[in-house]
Amino acid sequence: MSTNGQLLIGGTSGPAAATLTAGSNVTITNADNAITLDVSAAGDAFKTISVSGQSDVVADGTADTLTFAAGTGTTITTNAGTDTITISAGTNTIEVDEFTGNGSTAQYTLSTAAVTENNLLVYMDGVYQHHNTYAVSGTTLTFDTNVPNGSKVEAFHMRTISNTSLVQTAVAGTLMDVSGATGDVTFNVDLSEAAEAAIADGDYMLFLDGGATGTAKKEALGDIATLFAGTGLTASSSVINMDAAQTGITSVLNTSLVLGRDADNQIKFGTDNQIIFEVSGGDNVIFKASGEIEATTVNTTGAATIGGNGSSGGVTINDGSIQIRTGTGNVAEMRFYCETSNAHYQTLKAAPHSAGSSAALVLPTASGNLVGTGDSGTVASGMIAADAITGAKIADNALDSEHYTDGYRYSSFSGRFGYRC
Repeated sequence: MSTNGQLLIGGTSGPAAATLTAGSNVTITNADNAITLDVSAAGDAFKTISVSGQSDVVADGTADTLTFAAGTGTTITTNAGTDTITISAGTNTIEVDEFTGNGSTAQYTLSTAAVTENNLLVYMDGVYQHHNTYAVSGTTLTFDTNVPNGSKVEAFHMRTISNTSLVQTAVAGTLMDVSGATGDVTFNVDLSEAAEAAIADGDYMLFLDGGATGTAKKEALGDIATLFAGTGLTASSSVINMDAAQTGITSVLNTSLVLGRDADNQIKFGTDNQIIFEVSGGDNVIFKASGEIEATTVNTTGAATIGGNGSSGGVTINDGSIQIRTGTGNVAEMRFYCETSNAHYQTLKAAPHSAGSSAALVLPTASGNLVGTGDSGTVASGMIAADAITGAKIADNALDSEHYTDGYRYSSFSGRFGYRC
């Protein structure tokens, strides 16, 4: 290389001088016998971007930057890793406001703010109103003149909603089933997907507040237990317990009702018109509708009174004593029936009140038959103690020669019966 920046290149005729010339976007620098070549970008970063009906965007230089601006309802995202730009467009919806003129008002309030009059289509009594007949500022719609009284105004507001706020794909979550990913999608609650767990105090349950169409809410299990604990029941820590003292329950009715300690000791109401007391596995006492009490054995530690109160009437049975009182106006009696179909009976009666008797009858010590005054049987002399019968005990003319044997006479002097000497 020569000192003047020329590069000597060898050939068949010897070295020849060559000159380096900078082309487009190339810079040559010669310093200290060194040549430096700088190459820049080949022209502008972009030249012209055209959109029909809009002004062209022209690059001002190689370092110019093209910027994408998201319009209303549009989202632009970039990914530097994949060198991609994503533009998400919004969707439009129409909002309708209706007003009625009163002849003195020109301003009306829209539901949402409008950017310009171009966002609105306004009709008055069905007639389209040109944009130059009204103005809009935010939510205020102002007509050039007052709306006539009774005229109907409809303002159609074209609104843009970002797609980012719309559901793009339906995905089934926990306890949910969906009929499809896009389009008309039906969501169903699928409780079969719920994991099984033991319910415990402190847990919550879902319910509809206000009935079948009410709002879904939750309630603690303990509060539900308290709600269900009615008369005679108490809820504590989500457990419902029966109160030991049942003073508020007034009725328990069930055709198969059974009360008891265990399977062998129960009070059963399953048979109509009967109450059965089962003890140690046996139906030992049965109360019947007729008033009959059927029992295998009746044992009492005190007196038992039957058929009355034991004071003005009834039979009282106590240890070593049977007492029969009457409230019927008749003397008390006992009947002893025969062995065949209870066809006959003998009656043992008390003396009437007029007798004033409280006599005690002691049964004989030897076996035999008792003989009554109306009995046709005979009384042997051995059954009568000596001097036991006196004249005072025999009515006048009660005895004649047919009623005593020979040699056995009554002595009027002594007043006794005896043998004649």
